[in-house]
Amino acid sequence: MSNLNSSTAPKTQLLNGKLAMLIAVLLIGFAIGFIHQHYIYPIYFHGDSAAMQVLARAIVEKHSLLPKDFSYGNQIIFLRSSYFIALVMLLGMSGYKAYIVGSALSIAFWFVITYLALSSVFPRRSKALALAVALFIPLGYNDLDMVLGQQSHLANIVLALVAAIMAFQASQRPCRRYLILSFLPIALMALEAPIRGALVALPLIVVLFICFGVRRSIYPSALSLAGIIVGFVGNALLLRHTGPLEVNYLQSLTLYNLPAVMANLSQLVIVLLSSTMATDVFAGMKIVSVGFLLYILSIGILLCYVAAFIYGIVRATERVRVKLAAVNDNEPSLLDFFFILAAIGIVIGLFAVASLNPDSPRHVQWAMSLLKITLFLWLYEQLSRIIKTKSTLAIITIIVALLTSCWYPVVSNKHLSLSIHITFHRNRDFNREILTLMRQNNIYQIYSADFWGILPLNAIDNRVNAGELAMNGDNFVPRHWLSRPSWFCATGEVFYYLNQDVEADRLIKDRIVKRHGELLLTKGDVSIWKGPVIWENDRQCVN
Repeated sequence: MSNLNSSTAPKTQLLNGKLAMLIAVLLIGFAIGFIHQHYIYPIYFHGDSAAMQVLARAIVEKHSLLPKDFSYGNQIIFLRSSYFIALVMLLGMSGYKAYIVGSALSIAFWFVITYLALSSVFPRRSKALALAVALFIPLGYNDLDMVLGQQSHLANIVLALVAAIMAFQASQRPCRRYLILSFLPIALMALEAPIRGALVALPLIVVLFICFGVRRSIYPSALSLAGIIVGFVGNALLLRHTGPLEVNYLQSLTLYNLPAVMANLSQLVIVLLSSTMATDVFAGMKIVSVGFLLYILSIGILLCYVAAFIYGIVRATERVRVKLAAVNDNEPSLLDFFFILAAIGIVIGLFAVASLNPDSPRHVQWAMSLLKITLFLWLYEQLSRIIKTKSTLAIITIIVALLTSCWYPVVSNKHLSLSIHITFHRNRDFNREILTLMRQNNIYQIYSADFWGILPLNAIDNRVNAGELAMNGDNFVPRHWLSRPSWFCATGEVFYYLNQDVEADRLIKDRIVKRHGELLLTKGDVSIWKGPVIWENDRQCVN
């Protein structure tokens, strides 16, 4: 018996150690998420962010993971923060507090996935943790909003990283676990949005062939392609349940001519660089300040990104040349593999976006984030040549991430340039007055033709139903974009949030006045009215 106890004790200690580390990683991820959502993101919270709260309420109220009573915009949504926000709503939280905690939990979840993926290639746990922290500390506006804020691209970034790591390992030494884990991330991305899955899988397949040749990369490449197909089929099946998307890019995209593509590329590159770095967030700060030094550091990071991209292209070209010359090539390091994949991903992604849908370079955010973690990996390995203490290496890496982050300028820049459409934080006192009026009148339905003004009101309280209206000829109809059809089945009196700068809102005001509506509150160009339903519902009410 004593021998049995002595043999199981080390295993138990090892298991307890791994569990403790996992809990610590989870708490670190939650801390990053909470700091960002509570102290940084409220300034930027907007309509697209609030849509996650709308979906979370639909999940809770309809007891469905993919509720039909939600108008999905241009893709199905299930890899974002809505499930976690729904969870904290079930635990009793309401309003923006639910958004903060739920979003922080979502960040913690994806942070753990990132750490586990990195720890599969880096046995040194402190190294994997430091790189995960560096990835999750926001660098520029895209990180601040799309990755950690509304989280429209967080899962995409993490799953792309997992797919890359597992495909790399599967090409080195074929293993069922690596092959399955290289397939699942692509399938999940394609299941939610086939185009997103394809924009990761296709560059990955190309780079696997470049780095490992056809014979060694055939299985992970085939599984990546299978992931796109499985995800596409699954997406079509899910759409039978949810109903059609408001905008289906696969059916609506058209091709651009070459001059237009080149013009689009130029504009996309400028937007991509400015939104990836923190330089834009520093705009307006005094030269004689700490911000100036960090601004210079941010410019340095921008140059590092450009150099890393060029290096990735050069390394890819060298490997293609060697393959064409039929010369045996050395196996790439993970660092080189990341450099090449990030560069090829940016090239393919930008050309695809410029040719099909040049609205934003956000579809290559996964590649920019891969380039980010690659640069921090390179920094860590350079430092490890002169610093041998593991904890010191990790701390320095995290400090560099913090110094290059956009967190400081967001908090300290008194001249921060914000879109006029971002009003939630600026109007927080006004929003409290609106909620008070709702409680006094027992009316929680409120409508407007101003998407950016009306959608964020869903985050002031779980009872608020805030929906957008649109003109259709001479009539007003619901605009079903990231909203809930059932909210437009209202009867009796409702509230209206009318922005004098929005033409459709001025027309709504005229209709309400003619039907003896009542003005309740005014602040600047925005007024709150109480009146009858003025729109024609164009869909059957969802029960």
